[in-house]
Amino acid sequence: MNTNILTFGITGSGILLLLVMTFGSAYSQTPTLGDPFYVEQTKATGIRVLDVTHGPKIEVSFAGNGTINGTMNVMDIGTIWTIPTNASENEFYGQGQGVLTTQQGEMVTYTQQATGEITPEGKVVFQGTMFFKALSPTGQLASLNNQIGVYNYESDLAGNAVRQVWAWR
Repeated sequence: MNTNILTFGITGSGILLLLVMTFGSAYSQTPTLGDPFYVEQTKATGIRVLDVTHGPKIEVSFAGNGTINGTMNVMDIGTIWTIPTNASENEFYGQGQGVLTTQQGEMVTYTQQATGEITPEGKVVFQGTMFFKALSPTGQLASLNNQIGVYNYESDLAGNAVRQVWAWR
């Protein structure tokens, strides 16, 4: 809780203090991760430089296959761009988007944001969030509509990657 706000609340009004405390407790939840609901393996399919003005902004396209809840197979195609946040430490920020498609043609889109690094072994590791949007209110992927996921991503030097996604509950 921000002590400046708390001090202002105490000196300003008891009502404001109550609002700050209520707001602080309502949004202090921690995620319950459990087992990942989505696991995928992808391969980089393209790479390009988008900008070099403030450090290289690199775009990577990828495609691969995944499994939702251990039973539903999907194909993933997507793109992510990254920029260095601390080049001397090999740290990056990235944003992306993609589409998961079932074998029957049902789709869900997602956007993602992440921070990551290049490890001393040369692996690219990201941790981030995904926001899913189902294109159909019914069907196999409807439960992903408005789902938030947190993920761990790891890629080798050849562009082979594994991502695990946990539902934020």
